[in-house]
Amino acid sequence: MSETNSKNPLMDTPKKKKHLWGLWIPLIVIFSIVILPLGIVAILFYDPHHIDTGITEKKEEAAIFNSVMTDMFDGCRKENPTIDLKITQKQLNQLLYNASSNLPEQASKYLKQFSIQITDDSYVFDLEIGAFDVLKSHVTIKTIIQVDADLGNGDKGFLFAISDLKVGRLGNMQGLLPWAANTIGLDLSSIFSSAGLSIKADVDNLRLTYSYDDFVSDISSKAGSTDPLFLNIFSNFFKENYISFTHVADQHIIGSINMGDFLANPQYTNSDYVINPKMGTNNDIPMLTYYSNIVTSLINANIIPDQNVEENARTTLKFLTYGKDYINSSEESFINTIYDNIKADYCSNLSIDDYSDLRKAEVFGDDSSSLMDRVTNEVNDILKNPSTFSEYVSDLADPSVESIYIFGGSKAPFTVTDAEVRDLIKSNENLIGYGFTFIGDDANGDAKVSYAVLDNVYPTILAADPVVEGSKDMMALTFGLNINGAETSLILPMEGKEVHDGEKHGLSFDMKNADLLFGTKTFPDLKTQLQEIINHVGSSDGDIIQFYKNPETQNIEEVRIMLDFGDYFAKHEHDDPKDPFTEFNRMANDAHAHLVVDFDFKQRSSDAPGKRTGQFDVSIGYVKDSE
Repeated sequence: MSETNSKNPLMDTPKKKKHLWGLWIPLIVIFSIVILPLGIVAILFYDPHHIDTGITEKKEEAAIFNSVMTDMFDGCRKENPTIDLKITQKQLNQLLYNASSNLPEQASKYLKQFSIQITDDSYVFDLEIGAFDVLKSHVTIKTIIQVDADLGNGDKGFLFAISDLKVGRLGNMQGLLPWAANTIGLDLSSIFSSAGLSIKADVDNLRLTYSYDDFVSDISSKAGSTDPLFLNIFSNFFKENYISFTHVADQHIIGSINMGDFLANPQYTNSDYVINPKMGTNNDIPMLTYYSNIVTSLINANIIPDQNVEENARTTLKFLTYGKDYINSSEESFINTIYDNIKADYCSNLSIDDYSDLRKAEVFGDDSSSLMDRVTNEVNDILKNPSTFSEYVSDLADPSVESIYIFGGSKAPFTVTDAEVRDLIKSNENLIGYGFTFIGDDANGDAKVSYAVLDNVYPTILAADPVVEGSKDMMALTFGLNINGAETSLILPMEGKEVHDGEKHGLSFDMKNADLLFGTKTFPDLKTQLQEIINHVGSSDGDIIQFYKNPETQNIEEVRIMLDFGDYFAKHEHDDPKDPFTEFNRMANDAHAHLVVDFDFKQRSSDAPGKRTGQFDVSIGYVKDSE
């Protein structure tokens, strides 16, 4: 058989099969090291959803805070006035949106949005983070708020305790917060600060704190009020626990203050002198409120332009309410630019100079004649009576008579009422009209004006109570702080004493040691600020009401009611020698007598020791000098 080249396949040695282990092994390794962790990360941390806050552009912080401040006084126009501080979730998110655009470069690479949600029992801060449009997640910080919490260092305020921290879907990750702060520079305190909120983040102790002082300062200063009097009033509402907060599920927080305790103090305030005139067609709107509504319309009509709107609104409100006498030259220059519009649209029957008369008639009531003129005229009338004059001359010539009273003594004394003192104090233009106007937007975006302004000042004279041991003569100096139609009272009760300074005679009231009351509540922190306002009061030697400054501190520490008849008598020396006043004064000097003015508070009756008298008696005469 011939040999062939073909081979029997059955006789061939079978080939070995190729296994795929060499491919599977790297796949498994890749899956284990890359895909599986990425999948776990995606499942646990990847969270691409976006919270729609409805905010797409920046809004000025001052406008936000102004709206808060303006709205909070709406309740003061009610019959039972309240201050209601309402901050909405949207306003907070607007602040956080503004802050997100001002972050440091390292943080802005990762933080895409910072927002807040207010729920039934918690505040949830959400940080949307991402990189390269691929890695997307959320860091969610749930906090439980404690109101009136002790923050340490004597501060009280809001404490947000971090109860949970989620990264994506993974909860209880609070330990990552310090890591995030240290690794990627996520400084929550800085973010809040950029939003105009002085909230402090303590990541190590897992809490956020917001002191009442910082809260008040943030709201007030951002709204344009840096006035220490207003800030301290607002701050004391918190410190003294007069404000109650409610955290509402419909996305806002509200704090309410019942103003009933601050309107008046029955012991010191005299309701007869609290004049809060009404205006409007039905005569049912407080005058300041009536004029604030006019200012609102002037802003919306662009008669008061956007430039310097807060300052010019204050000037306009002060001018409309108190008149030309109460504005300075620069303020008057602005009023002159808009006066034609004011007159045409609101006050067509008035000229610019009429506002001082309107102020006197509507705010202060009719001004009485000068106390000094009235006293001296009555004294002069007595001396011009021949029989009365003869009696005084006879007494003066009698060596056994040691004192001769022109007015008083055995005769009826001259009575000075606190109403007369009130008119003299109110004539000082530096006290009335002090305050602030807040400009905000209403729900429609139109301007709205609220105000807090001193519109009244008056004394209440209190005699020492004879049935109370240690009781002293007093005068309570009361400042009416009108808060958007609610007339509240800042009260300085002062102890009195008689003073004799040369030819001047009077009563001195010590302001230095006086406590300060806000209505029926003690607000000691306000004293310094009210003192600074009083320090602007002008005083000269000729004033009947004088404010005496401490030369070292430049603080007014005494209020004096002084009567100086020395100059009055001396003035008559050049009058007709036959004038009985001149003759009496010459004879008194020849007799080596000196002028005296005695002050006596009219005592309360023993059967009604709590009744205010509101007056004191003045006796004027000569006492003979010792030989």
